[in-house]
Amino acid sequence: MLHFTVDNLGVDTVHRASFCHELPNGFPFWVYVQANTPMLLNMAGSETYLVEAGTCVLYPPDCPRYVYCPKGQEYTSNNWIHFSCSDDEALKEILRQYRIPIQQFFTLRQFMPVTAILQELIYERNTEQMRKDIMCSLLIEQMLLQISRNILPLDKKTDSSAMAHLHTFELLRKQLYATPEREWSVKDMAGQVYLGANQFINLYRCFFSVTPKQDLIHARIAKAKTLLSSRVGPNEAAITLRDVALLCGFKNEYYFSSAFKKVTGIPPGQYVPRRDI
Repeated sequence: MLHFTVDNLGVDTVHRASFCHELPNGFPFWVYVQANTPMLLNMAGSETYLVEAGTCVLYPPDCPRYVYCPKGQEYTSNNWIHFSCSDDEALKEILRQYRIPIQQFFTLRQFMPVTAILQELIYERNTEQMRKDIMCSLLIEQMLLQISRNILPLDKKTDSSAMAHLHTFELLRKQLYATPEREWSVKDMAGQVYLGANQFINLYRCFFSVTPKQDLIHARIAKAKTLLSSRVGPNEAAITLRDVALLCGFKNEYYFSSAFKKVTGIPPGQYVPRRDI
């Protein structure tokens, strides 16, 4: 079992315009950096890149790196962590399985899960709680899992243009999950983000690892679970499967039952909601 140790970390660290971080020999730690503003980065003596806000990179130990604040920019900000691992070679294999690139730029669909873990790590390091070293190790594992789950699989040619659409896609998806009963169509959704249907489908799959139609079904099933849960209890009025189907946007209870079983593995009539104890 791998054990991780935190050397140092920061969230929303601000560097002024004169910031210049030159490390020809790197650090003896793994370094994860998440840019919150544009930054100038140079790795291992290669050319210097102006990376956009949201760009991430994971450096291995002893990797040369150079970080600067872009000219004309008042400051730059980033989240970062330096950590060590009990077995670097085993970690590299895990990173390969997780598809987390080493010493290459990437971005994430959602940044908050990783940022929240970094904030929790800061809290843990400043407490006197029992076994906080074990907790910090587990949090770094969780951070790597969240990075793996949220990596955005876009190539360099499409990265910048695609990222410009990410926010509008996230807003559209919130609408989809808030009102899954609407008669959503790919044409209508694509129109809301001012894209053609094919480009919309491709970007939606890149951002969320699911097609718009599949996501709509998941949203409707999620609402169905809520409605099915509401009929549980002796004092609540019964709700039929036909009612649930129509309230969730399905044409009939037969299509609803088929979709529900395909997603959950059980028919809706057998669904029992989880109860917190």
